[in-house]
Amino acid sequence: MKRNILTSIISSTILFSSVASADISNNNAQTNSIYDGLITNSIEISNNVYPEIVMFGFNGYICTGTFVDSNTILTAGHCAASSEYNPNNIEVLTGEAKGQSPSNVYVHPNYNDSNWHGTYQYDLAVLKFDSPVSSSYRALAPQSARAVAQQRAAIIGFGNNNQVTKTGAGVKRLGIATVSYVDGAMIYAYGHDGNSGSNQDWTRGTSLTGGGDSGGPIFAAQGILGVTSGGSVGSAFWVDIHSNASKAFLNQYIQ
Repeated sequence: MKRNILTSIISSTILFSSVASADISNNNAQTNSIYDGLITNSIEISNNVYPEIVMFGFNGYICTGTFVDSNTILTAGHCAASSEYNPNNIEVLTGEAKGQSPSNVYVHPNYNDSNWHGTYQYDLAVLKFDSPVSSSYRALAPQSARAVAQQRAAIIGFGNNNQVTKTGAGVKRLGIATVSYVDGAMIYAYGHDGNSGSNQDWTRGTSLTGGGDSGGPIFAAQGILGVTSGGSVGSAFWVDIHSNASKAFLNQYIQ
C-alpha cells in the first residue's frame, strides 16, 4: 500500500491554478497543472458554507486557505513562497476578508519552492493580517485526533471542475476523502479519480484534489488534520499538521 502511494507521488504535481483575474467570476480559470482536476466525487457548495475556507489569488494563480483564527490563514507553502517578501501580491477573493491582503506571509523555513518534490513535507505557510478580518475560523485538531488510515475526512477547495476543458476553477466544492496512509509527515489518499464536474455521488469511493485546491484543509469534527500539498491522477496528499516539523513551525504563528 505504501509503495503504491509513493510511486504515484513521483509523478505528482502541485495544485494551484493559473487564472486571469477577470475570469474568476465566470468560473473560467485555467490550470497550468499537467493533472487538471477538482475535488472529485464532490458537491458544489456556497461560499457561505464553511466561510472560514477561502480562495485567494497571487501572481495570476489561485489557491485555497483556512482561517484558523480571526486574522490568520493556514495554506500551502507553494501558494505563498513567491509573496513572502511582498504580501500585497496576495488578495483574498471570497468571504468576509474579500479584497484584503495579509500584512505578513510566513513560509516553513525548510520548504523550497524550487525543489517541491524534495520538500513537500514542509509545504506550509501562514498569512497574517494586522487586525481581525474573519468572524469564522476553524481550529487545528488536537494531537489525540491526528489522522489515521481508513478515516473519512472532509476536504474543500476551489479547483477546476473539468479535467478536459480545464475550466471551472473558482467554485467551492466539498468532498469526503478516505485516508489511505499516514507516515508521520504526510497524509495520503488514493483511489479512482472520479468523474469531472460537480455534484457527483460523493457518498461512495473517495474524493481527491486537483488544480486550485492547494492549501485547502482536510478536516474532521475535531478540527484541521492537514493542508493540501499536491496530487496526481488517482491520488492526493496533505501535510500532516501534527508532524514534528509542522508543529515546530505552526506553534510560532498559531496559538
